[in-house]
Amino acid sequence: MACVSKEDKQTIQNNIKPILKKYGLKGSLRVNHSTEIVLIIRSGKLDLMANYVDKYGYNRPYFSVNTYNIKSDFNDQNIIDCMEQLHQAILSANYFDHSDIMTDYVHVAYYYEIKVGEYNKPYLLNN
Repeated sequence: MACVSKEDKQTIQNNIKPILKKYGLKGSLRVNHSTEIVLIIRSGKLDLMANYVDKYGYNRPYFSVNTYNIKSDFNDQNIIDCMEQLHQAILSANYFDHSDIMTDYVHVAYYYEIKVGEYNKPYLLNN
């Protein structure tokens, strides 16, 4: 069963902080229902929203990063590097995935998500 312990959250947080600082981003980490860890990027120097609009053609105040398509979803290499490093940092707390899609069996250490902004607090670009 998926579960995020306090130690897992602390490990992930310690690995994410230097990456956020390196790219000039501010974010927070939260745990939902003790099974999912969510990184919310709230503001920063990277123009994540413009990159999203360029790729998909419509403007939204927030979005979730598709961690399977980071290279194809973003145009800026700096943003791609940042998102890949954040993704690896989230998986740093003894993550495993022993799921078997053929038998509809799901067994992961924990679920995770990277969000840019939220519906009530959009991402803010700091220049």
